[in-house]
This record gives sequence, C-alpha cells and structure tokens, in this order.
Amino acid sequence: MKDIPEKIQKHFEFLFQMGFKISDPISRGGLGNWILYIQSNKFNIKVLQDKNEIYLSLAAPRKSNKKISELQFVSLDSVIGYFSKDLTYQNLKNNSGDIDAQMLKLANVLKSNYNNICLFFEKKKYTLIKEEFEVFLEARRKHFLSPYGYKSKKK
Repeated sequence: MKDIPEKIQKHFEFLFQMGFKISDPISRGGLGNWILYIQSNKFNIKVLQDKNEIYLSLAAPRKSNKKISELQFVSLDSVIGYFSKDLTYQNLKNNSGDIDAQMLKLANVLKSNYNNICLFFEKKKYTLIKEEFEVFLEARRKHFLSPYGYKSKKK
C-alpha cells in the first residue's frame, strides 16, 4: 500500500510534469481497496482500486473550498465516449492483470486523450456542454443497464 503513490508517480509521470499533484493521502477501504486523488487546475482525477482493478474518474477543477472527494467524478470511459461520440466506449473492459500493467494501460489512454480531456473540462466549454453530457450519461446508463432492469434517474 505504501508503494501506491510511487507507482502513480511512475506511470503517470507526464501528469506531474504538467503540474498535477497528489491531493490527499491514500484513503483505504476494506479488502485492500483504496482511493487516491490527483489534482490540477485543468481537471481532477480519482484513482480507485476495487477488487484488484484500477479505475480512473475525472472531475472539473474545484471552484471553491470543496473537498476533492466531494466533486462530481465521472468515469474516464464516459468522458472519452462523449467526445468520441461512442455511447459504448469501454477502454478497460475485462481489465485484469497486475496493478502496474493496469496503471500503464490507463496512463497511455489518459496521455493519448489528454488534450481532448483538457478541452472537455475547460470552464466555458464545460458549462455549455454540461446538460448535453448529462443526457449522454443517461443514454450510456440505459445502454449498459437495460439487461438488468434499467430505471431512469430523471423524475
């Protein structure tokens, strides 16, 4: 567990070279799960390990003194799916392997989409597309959850 920040620094080195920094100490969960936050003025990242799988979620930069853990994070796949107009985008489907292999794969996806992600979270643009993005997220939920009795979040 102590080596997680070092692994993050190693695999996501390009982020730290661009001014990102680890926000808070690692939060531990049950069964060896953990969460670590990386922040910048471009966007924030939540790195989560759950059941030996690593997930990345993104959020717009903080506007106030809100804790980073209180921000509204969305999956990296949802953000990439939105700007690539692919409702079914799943980069890490059947993601398995050791933590280093997963982090390397995530870092490569994040690096290759970095400019688009920065544009996505740019304050003016994000304000304009927020409603459209929420419609996309609802359509995405419907697509993936229909076989399991999908119910709309809209009331």
